[in-house]
Amino acid sequence: MGNWELMVTDRDASNIESEPGSSELVVADKKKGALAHLDQDMVGKILGLAERAYANAGMVLPVETGLREQVATVHQAAKIDMAARTDQEEIKDFLRLIAERRGLPAPSAKALELDAAVMSAWPADLYRKAEFLVWERFSEQRVPNPPDFRLFIAEDLAERQKQIAALHTLEKRLETLDRNGGQQFPADTFNGGTGECL
Repeated sequence: MGNWELMVTDRDASNIESEPGSSELVVADKKKGALAHLDQDMVGKILGLAERAYANAGMVLPVETGLREQVATVHQAAKIDMAARTDQEEIKDFLRLIAERRGLPAPSAKALELDAAVMSAWPADLYRKAEFLVWERFSEQRVPNPPDFRLFIAEDLAERQKQIAALHTLEKRLETLDRNGGQQFPADTFNGGTGECL
């Protein structure tokens, strides 16, 4: 999973709001996530297509009316979910709560600051999942640190990065397909990073 390097920056998240059809996603319930507000049959279809096309860059893409727009919508929503962050004070409060529940001294202010900075960089929904699972399953008599939280979501995070990369590449391929009048090129002539034919 270490090959999936496409990450979403704060700039990406700010640009999403200006893209057509994305305003309703931006104001969506942050706890539920932008992808969850879309038609789930459509999301499943697009994610499946993106995964197959990413694994086999030579596959012939389907020619469907509205496909490019659907891919763009799912890609935008996935980026919104990836860019959503948890407030650092909320993370600090949770770590203090764990310490209190276990009768342990609270971590130092510096330790809390560093832990919160690390974990606030994760997608908010994945942090919440890690938080719940740490509360439910972490049994060591100490305050858990970021690697303990990350163990519960490492596979999810890698899959999320792969998903973003696959959607990005599919969107670029469809843009190129439109520019070339529907003509599809062999996989070894396509640059997924730029969406251009070599």
